[in-house]
Parts: sequence; structure tokens; C-alpha cells
Amino acid sequence: MPTTIALVADPHFALQSSGSQRCVRLPEARYLLQRIVEYVNITGGIDLLCVAGDIVVDDGDTREALGIVKAILDNLPCPYVVIPGNRDQNREAFAETFPLPEHLDLPGVRIIPFADSILPDDKAERLPADIARTERLCHDFRGRVITLQHLPLYPPGAADCRSGYINAAEICAQYRRLGIALSISSHEHRGLPTLQDGPCAYHCVPALCESPYPFQLATMADDGRCSFRSIKLRHDQPVHDCHTHSCFAYCCVDLDVAIERRLMDMLNIERVAVTEHSGHLFFTAKDYWSVRDWFRGSPLRPPENDRSEAYLQHVKDMVAGDPRFLSGLEVDIDRNGQLLINDRLRHNLDFLIGAIHFLDDPKAADAPELFLFMAEKLMATGFIRVLAHPYRVFAWDGAGCKPAHTFDPLVAMLKRYDVAAELSFHHNHPSPEFFRKCLDAGVKISFGSDTHRLFKLGFFNPHFDFLRNIGYDGDFQDIALRI
Repeated sequence: MPTTIALVADPHFALQSSGSQRCVRLPEARYLLQRIVEYVNITGGIDLLCVAGDIVVDDGDTREALGIVKAILDNLPCPYVVIPGNRDQNREAFAETFPLPEHLDLPGVRIIPFADSILPDDKAERLPADIARTERLCHDFRGRVITLQHLPLYPPGAADCRSGYINAAEICAQYRRLGIALSISSHEHRGLPTLQDGPCAYHCVPALCESPYPFQLATMADDGRCSFRSIKLRHDQPVHDCHTHSCFAYCCVDLDVAIERRLMDMLNIERVAVTEHSGHLFFTAKDYWSVRDWFRGSPLRPPENDRSEAYLQHVKDMVAGDPRFLSGLEVDIDRNGQLLINDRLRHNLDFLIGAIHFLDDPKAADAPELFLFMAEKLMATGFIRVLAHPYRVFAWDGAGCKPAHTFDPLVAMLKRYDVAAELSFHHNHPSPEFFRKCLDAGVKISFGSDTHRLFKLGFFNPHFDFLRNIGYDGDFQDIALRI
């Protein structure tokens, strides 16, 4: 059975704005790592994640920064291994946070990680004890062996780089003799071509800390052959995120406008629609989430809880500070088809999307009919541009069943009212069948992150994969809603 490993190199995460090391310092690396973890969680089928050194480039006590990285990686659904690089100078703190395992086993595969001695002039040395460890761990193991080190390891003279191992000839001869299948390195930020030397593929992963902020997926087939796929977190073409939130959301975690702007610059995010939950502007968190009154049609909106004017000013300030932001709203609707919006919001915001967040009982026999009724009430207004996360209300986080018999009538409705269908992975598993029908009917696709946390802003790698997997092979710009 093939083994797939996510490969991350040189994040260069920094909490300090400056330091003694003259190198790339990337505070935003935390958000890139979070995107990778989210990708692994959404994609599935990834057996291991490796981070190949230069994790934190701060001076002194790096425990706080290392702890942040560890907390991110602990959200992975698979095991992970992290090794130090030449920039990880506090080896004591590193070893406390990321103890180096002697080896890590997957079905039919053994990974041997190294924390080799770093020497001057971009050189490293593998010590006799680690060479002996390799020998011992390969002796009786009948599967495929992968090694992981920071500095580039290639047969002498085979790679175009000045960094490497002073005893590379000895190490590579051992790899050849033992039949090691794959050697993974990093450090050379541009990456290096894969070299096959006997049974071993030597591979150097490009750095996460430099644009286009890549990571890779390595797949090892049953016969030992390796293939590599690079995934760039900076988009090749500018993207529009049509669904994000603000500090006014009760479910907001860490949103910060200044950091959003930096991420837009880094990741080629051209436009961002700020679309706050309308219900969050009229009700307390307790009253909104309980839905006992407003969803069943109570007209009461306590004026003391009305934050709509403050929100209008907030998004006005965002747009004034950066016209890449677009003022908007995610409009809630009750079971009677009444929208939670007032005239001030309706006439002073530029982009409105509609969402069905609640049903009386998603499992009830009449729930699909109520869903279609509410969807049409949203679209028939003429000012709703997007139906947010269709069908998530039936299957939060994938738990539940989407009523497939309603796909055709909903697609027809979207087409009739010229409303886009949002593709979203926020607590959502989109239906391939539904989106195939949307594409076939010419319904626009709205790319939405549903950002409540900074790392999700404009994060559309899962969206692109999803569309390719359901058979779309054209230009994403041709099907995407532009704002």
C-alpha cells in the first residue's frame, strides 16, 4: 500500500522582530503551518508529516515559539516528526519540545530522523554513533527505510549546492549498501532536484519561509519508487475570498485586520469580502445560538443588543484603510422566510450573502422542503449574491446526510436567480454530486474560506483539489465569482 508523507522545510518562525541570525524571519509562518495542518485534516490519506529543520530563528529561550509550533502540529490527524536545523540554536529547548525519536514506524516503512552536528561554512557531520544506529535499525527491518536530515545529503559532486556533509561519501555508501529508499533533506531554500543513486532517491524540500511558501507530498509506491507533489500556499492567480468574518462574530478566534492585510500581500489574495453574521449584530450570543425565539419568527430585536451601526463603521474603516476589503454581510433567515437585516445594512453594504444556519430538525422528513423554501426566500430578494455553504446545515463536519433529491431543484433555483454556490470547507464536507451539477448548469462558484481564524483567509488549496477531483480541468477564474 502506498505511503504518503507531508514534507515541510525551513518555516523560520519568529516571535522576535530582530535577532543575531541574518536570515529570513517569518512571524506569519504560524499561519502557513496551520494551513498545512488544515490541508492534511481535510485531504486525509496522509500517513506522516515531517518538518525538516530551521523551525524557530529567534535568539535565547525559544520555548514559547517552539510551543506555538507544537500546539499547531498537535492538531494533525497523523503522527509527525520534527528535527532541528542549523537555525535552531537552542538545542536544549528544541529537545524538550520535540524529543528526537530513534525511529518511527509506519506499515512497511521506517523513518530514521537525525539531528546531525552542524559545522561552520554550512557543513554537517554524521557522527559514528548515528551511522551505527542506521546500521542497527536497517539490519532486521524488511520494509522500506526513509532518512530525514536538515542539511542537503547527496553523493559528493551530485548536487548544485555548497552546503552538505563532510562525510557524505561514507553516508551515501551506507545508504546504497543498506538499500535505503529515500533520503529527505532541506536547508537549500530553492530545493534541489531529486537524484536517484542506486536504490535511494535523494530529495531536498524547498523552504516554507519564502514565496510561494511551498510544502510537498511524497508518495512512496509499494515497489519503493517515489513521487513528489509541490503545493504552493501563495496562489498563482489572484483569488477573491467571498466569505470572511470580523471581530463582531461571536465565533471569532484571532482576527486582526493588520495581519489580514499582510497575508493578502503574501498569498495573492486580491479581494476579501467581510460578511458578518447578521444575527450576531442583533442578538446576544446566548440568544442567537439558542435560536428559540428569532428562528421561530419572533420579531423582537432588543435595541440594547443592536450592534449594526458599530459594524457598519467598522467595515467602513476597513475599506477606507484598504480598498481590497469589501463591506458585506452573511444574512440569516428564520423558518418563516424573514431575513435578519435592517434597511441601514441593506443599503450601506456592498456584498450580501445568504446562509441557512438552522432548521427545526435537519433529520425531519420535512426538513428538505423547509430548506428549499428558505433558500428561495433568500435568493428571491434580488440582493443575495451567494448561497453560503449549501447543505452544511444537514451535515455539520460531515456528520449527517445531505438530501440529494433536492440538488436539482436547488441548482435550478441558483441558476434562475443568478446566485453563486459557495464552496466551503469550514465545518463542511461539500457534496461532489451537487457541485458537478452546479458546474454543468453554469452556476458560478463562490470561493469562501468562512474565516473566523487568520490562517484560513483565502485558503483555497482544498477547493482547487476538490474541483479537480470532481472532473473540472479548466481555468478556475472561468467558474469563480469575482467581486
